[in-house]
Amino acid sequence: MALRSEIIWSNEDFVRTGYRVYAVPNGVNFGAAINMASNVQSYTESSLTPGMKKYYKVSVVGTGGEKQSCPGIYGAQVGGLPRVFGGGR
Repeated sequence: MALRSEIIWSNEDFVRTGYRVYAVPNGVNFGAAINMASNVQSYTESSLTPGMKKYYKVSVVGTGGEKQSCPGIYGAQVGGLPRVFGGGR
């Protein structure tokens, strides 16, 4: 049974050219980013399996480059009741 996870972030009040979403299974080794357009404030990941854990962080990309990511790393365990964990760095 394939499941999906959706993350949503708020619109920032400064000029931006896009966002970068990082998604990893361990919450530590964040590698390549998923680039998102400046008018998009959500990301959906499909093909997840029950019990799988995923950690996400989002950063803003502006004219000066990538800004610091949101104040935390958030994770979720797939399947059953929605479980969200994290929020720290």
